[in-house]
Amino acid sequence: MAWRWLEREDAIRRRVAAERRPPRSAILFDLDHFGLVNKRYGHQVGDRVLRPFADTLRSRGRASDLVARYGGVGVGVIRETAPREAATKIAEGVRTAFAKGRVGTLGGEPVHTTVSAGCATLEAWEVEGSQLLERADVALAMAKHGGRNQVVAA
Repeated sequence: MAWRWLEREDAIRRRVAAERRPPRSAILFDLDHFGLVNKRYGHQVGDRVLRPFADTLRSRGRASDLVARYGGVGVGVIRETAPREAATKIAEGVRTAFAKGRVGTLGGEPVHTTVSAGCATLEAWEVEGSQLLERADVALAMAKHGGRNQVVAA
């Protein structure tokens, strides 16, 4: 449902002359090895990991940002009027803040988790949000294959 918003924004963007279009950026986040956290500690601990991640996103985002689940456990953020540098800065802020946190298991053992992110931006002559998400997804894959716990901009 949230991605229908993106289709609507694409339609609006098409009606604006290319030279007047603002940048639109996407950030795709994926919690590193989150499946292993769930398998090793259970879904209750996984939920304890997701809450501070959501809080971190909320604290660094704008009310106008679209934030939605993307893929399996990924989270996508669409930022209208945000250039690549701004999106990368936000993603890096989320990554570093989240990496500092620890969540306790039911037995008290601390669980340290990190997040990888991929960023991309539509240029003024581009319209399709699907292209934006594809690029951000490639950047996310590069971050994960490059060792995780990092931000890559495409």
